Amino acid sequence: MADAGSAGIAVVKRLYEAAANGAADDMLAAMDDDIRIVLPPALPYGGVYEGKPAVLELGARLAAAWSTFGYEVLRYTTGEDCVIAVIELRSVARATGREVRTPIAEVFRLRNGRVAEIQAFYFDTALAARAFETV
Repeated sequence: MADAGSAGIAVVKRLYEAAANGAADDMLAAMDDDIRIVLPPALPYGGVYEGKPAVLELGARLAAAWSTFGYEVLRYTTGEDCVIAVIELRSVARATGREVRTPIAEVFRLRNGRVAEIQAFYFDTALAARAFETV
């Protein structure tokens, strides 16, 4: 039987896979009904998103912000009730055509085998925000 850390990583991997494949239903299935996502407010899509309808709103805001949105998961680690994924964002801002490559640590809090909260910590939030500046 897998330990809690391995099970949590499996849930997060399923969520990332669904997101990468544009499978919104599969992505939402990996999330708790009361999902909460917190992103840096300096970004065009920053803020707090609560509930599955808000997750879909976030997806639309990400699509509006980035012409290309990609990432690579560099590593996972686990805690008592969380999984931390360090990813490298590899995306292009739609407004400016500027590419952003920066690491992000995403903390996933789990509840009953599903993701209940995601909080993203950009290693260089200012770099990502500048990609959208048109002046």
